[in-house]
Amino acid sequence: LERLYHGAAVAALRFCAEYKRRVEFRRLCDMMRMHLGNLTKYGGANVARFEDGGKNNKVRGWEGWTADSIELHLQTRFAQLETASALR
Repeated sequence: LERLYHGAAVAALRFCAEYKRRVEFRRLCDMMRMHLGNLTKYGGANVARFEDGGKNNKVRGWEGWTADSIELHLQTRFAQLETASALR
């Protein structure tokens, strides 16, 4: 599912850059920020449990992320940065 999210995000970023869609780019960035915020706020099924007896399943930093998840997230963010610089 992470690869699908990455692919869709990169395709949307390419669309924004190709057609100079600044408003849509801003909305896409807000949506991606909200998705990351929800992940850190509510955690996920693969997030490791912490010392508090499993009551807190929030993502703290990179804890609970696989190496592949981190790589895809960073690639998505760098694609977002490249698009932002192209739209400037």
